[in-house]
Order: sequence, then structure tokens, then C-alpha cells
Amino acid sequence: MSAEQRHLAFIRSFWSRRGGKILVLAIVLMGIMTALRLPRAFAILARAGFYGDVPNIFHDLVPRWFVGLPVYAYSYLAVHPPATYALLWPVFGPLDIDTARALWIALSLAAIGALVIISVRESLADSAGERLFAALMPVCMYATFFTVRSGQFGILLLPLLVGALTILKHHAPSWKRDAAAATLLLFALVKPTFAAPFMWIALFLPGGLRPMLLAAFGYLALTLLALAFQPMDFATLFREWQARSEALATTAGTANLHRTMARFALDRWLLPLSFTALAVLGYWTYRNRNADLWLLLGVAAIFARFWTYHRDYDDVLILLPAIALLRVAKRADGGIDVFAGVLLAVTIATWLVPVRLLNSAHYHFIVARPMTLLWVGTMIFLAWQARRKELRLKHGAAPEPDVQAAV
Repeated sequence: MSAEQRHLAFIRSFWSRRGGKILVLAIVLMGIMTALRLPRAFAILARAGFYGDVPNIFHDLVPRWFVGLPVYAYSYLAVHPPATYALLWPVFGPLDIDTARALWIALSLAAIGALVIISVRESLADSAGERLFAALMPVCMYATFFTVRSGQFGILLLPLLVGALTILKHHAPSWKRDAAAATLLLFALVKPTFAAPFMWIALFLPGGLRPMLLAAFGYLALTLLALAFQPMDFATLFREWQARSEALATTAGTANLHRTMARFALDRWLLPLSFTALAVLGYWTYRNRNADLWLLLGVAAIFARFWTYHRDYDDVLILLPAIALLRVAKRADGGIDVFAGVLLAVTIATWLVPVRLLNSAHYHFIVARPMTLLWVGTMIFLAWQARRKELRLKHGAAPEPDVQAAV
């Protein structure tokens, strides 16, 4: 028996003897963090205490846009493309701030519920303890606390993206299927820097071209509608939007391509390099389009986190690779399941880091850099698993069954 086999045998033996207790301990810790974080996050959002939360930002910017007042030159937080304002108008246009905030809280609660259901169903959990563990994953994250507290988009967009891609994966092409998936994708594009990498998956799933064209047509129509309310021409608006976006992307956020390029004075290459990186992801997705959907989702999520400007609240993206790791740990063998389980355990441990540490002066050294390395390693591992499964299919192996997500 080789040293590697001995180590694997030891880990499996240890887990068979202690795994139940470790799972219970993890559930207790995750439950405690959920109880401490989630109610507090919603309480902060409900108090409407600062301008930097999403309801306040867009209740200010959306009405300005649709009465023809400047937006990009008005606020340093105006970093979203024109279609975003059209998508958000039903919430922040006609409603007063209190009603809009209450609706945003209700949408956030519904989205969290959807994420819990998706996590339980898609994780392949097959015992009460595992299902409870999976259910706590979306709600115990520090990123969920930050997202809810500031009213950010992440928890709203993940169910839309997973729902759209699951529909495309599990249903034969039809106008009904394509319209439903396209609608979900269109709403997810309210934050393109979050959702765009997932569009490659939609495009390369069977029959994905038509729903992608429908979503693209809808996004173009909303862009033209929004532009009709601004007195400036599109070129001027585009330059203002890009200048505002680049200014924020190169001076704020953590662990992303734009911030890294700014440190090396490569600001002028932001757009070409961003599109090049996105194209590379598209090529990889096409090459591995027949792999398990959750492996593709996990890679796209980590790529999205690194791709452009994001703050700690967008770490909710890491929920998708965590679910993918749990799936691998449940059904792989040959030591791959053990490695996936270790990666998942370390990932969960980073989610339970106290929020005060995340706000400390030593955050980058204690938390951010180790987490960045963990995400890179996880992306490589999931990409490798996707490639292995793609090669197995090419050599005639039977595909592993997918579990349909709850949408």
C-alpha cells in the first residue's frame, strides 16, 4: 500500500468513526452564525441607516434617470449600465422608499428560501444531518450577512441563474422553456458583472441559442428604452459610465482582476483584458459543455468573483462551488471524494470567520489572501473534474445522473 493509499485509508477510517460528531459540530456552529448574523442583517437593512445600501442608492438614481437628470456624473455609485435602471424601475420608480425597501426585504427573504431549497436538493444530501448541513450553507455565510445588510443583488441573482440553467438542462427545447429561461437570465443581468460569466453555460447547453437570443434582445430593448429618457447621446453616456465604473473598480473591492491591474498601472487595458478573460471562459465552457452542470456553475462562479470589481458581499458566489464540492464528495471515489470534502470543510470554515475580523486592518493577510488561494485551488479542482467527466463521455462512459434543482 502506497503512502497516498495509507493516508486515504486513515481519513476514511477517521470519518467513519468521527464523521457523525464532526457533522453535528459543523451544524451547531453554522446554526449559531446564522442566528447571530441573519436577523441582524435584516434589521440593519430595515432601518435604512446609510446611503450606500441598494434601496437608497437606486431610489435616488432610478427616478433621476427617468426624468432626464444626470446619473453617472451625479453619483460615484452610479456604475451600472442603462438597462439596469429600466429593470429596477418597477421597484424604485413609482414606489416610495419605505414601500420599495419592504419589497426588497421580501424579495431577499424569498431568494434565501430558494437558495436553501436549491442547496438541499442539489447537494445530493441523503440523510437528515446532511440535509440540515446543506440548508445552513446559504444562510451561515458572512457574505450573506453583508449582502442582506446592504441590500445587494447577489442572493437575488443566484436563484435566477441556477433556475434558468436548470430549466435549460432538464427540459427539451420549446418556446415555453426558452421564454422562461430567457426571462430569468434577463433579470439576472441587472448586474452584468455578476451574471455575465454564466451566460456561456446557457449558450452551450442543448438548445441554448434561442433563449440567449431572447435574453439579448430583451436586454437591448431595455437599454434603448432607458436611453430614450436621457438627453445625452449613447456615446457620451457610455464614456461616462465606463469612467465611473473604472474609477470604482480600480480603487475598491478585493481579489479581482481590475484591482490587480490598477496596482500595476495597467488601467488602460481593463476592457480588452476583461473581454479576453471572458472569451477564455467561453472557450473552456464550450469544451466542457457536457460535464455536470454544477461543475460548470462552480467554475463560472469563481471566475465571476475574480473577473471584475466585487466586494465581500459578492462572495455569495462561492456558494455554488461549495455545492459542487459537496456533490463530488458524495459520489466520487479514488480519493477525489476525500479531496473535495477537505476543500469543502476549509471553505465552510472561512464562511464562519467573525465579521469583525473581516473589517480589521489585518484582513488582507489573515483572511483575503488565504481565501483567494483557496478559491483558485477550488476552481482548478472543479475544472479538472469537469474535464475528466467530458473525457469519460467522449470515450463512451455512461453519464452520471443529474439531480433536478428546485426552482
